[in-house]
Amino acid sequence: MHADGRGWQERNWIGKKWMIEYNNGQLPSLNQIEAGLIVAAINIMRDSLKGNDEILAKLTFDAQRNLQDTWEQLFGQANEDDRNAPLKTGRMIKGYPEGTLWDPKSDIVYLLLFIYQMESYVY
Repeated sequence: MHADGRGWQERNWIGKKWMIEYNNGQLPSLNQIEAGLIVAAINIMRDSLKGNDEILAKLTFDAQRNLQDTWEQLFGQANEDDRNAPLKTGRMIKGYPEGTLWDPKSDIVYLLLFIYQMESYVY
């Protein structure tokens, strides 16, 4: 049970908390998702390569740059005019949802599903 009384079954409680407290109640933008994945990957890699060796430090720096470049290239494939705009789940227009995350042909949906499917290989 959470400190505020919610059960563990509430879906995405940490994402909702972040949206409300840090993002004005908006979904993240594509740039925020990209930056978060880069930071997470670098932190995990850095934790696994701790040491004072100068060679290890250079390898760590190179690995960080490679991780960042890889994520930037992957996210660069999504055609989005405003990468800082919050993603939209959609609103109902004439009985159909409208918004980036409802469009199965959207580059963003394709990219996020691709990342979700490879999640076990990301880190």
